Amino acid sequence: MFMEFIILGVFLIIVGIFLEKYLIKKYGIEKNKGWTRYVNKHHMWGEYILLAIGIILFAAFAERGTVRSNGILILVIVVHLFRITMQWRYEREKREHILTALSIAMFSVLLVGANIFLP
Repeated sequence: MFMEFIILGVFLIIVGIFLEKYLIKKYGIEKNKGWTRYVNKHHMWGEYILLAIGIILFAAFAERGTVRSNGILILVIVVHLFRITMQWRYEREKREHILTALSIAMFSVLLVGANIFLP
């Protein structure tokens, strides 16, 4: 089962690279140089607050024995959906939200694969 997960990960990386290059070329997207770039201070504080709430909830549910990977998946999806919304609302012309949507889709598939393939 671990090998299937590795194959899925490699496949997603390869597909992600080609899709990103295609989208950058098709839409003329200027790629970010850093890990993340906030569109304004509300975006930055919104992500910090969501991460803090997510970590607190994650710690509370981990103590109860709930599956942790589902909590991580939900936290990552919520933060990235917020990021996509902020990028789309305030910097729509840069079209960075398209690459953010691609990255969260790939990451979500990888985490779902981890739930399926890893015990």
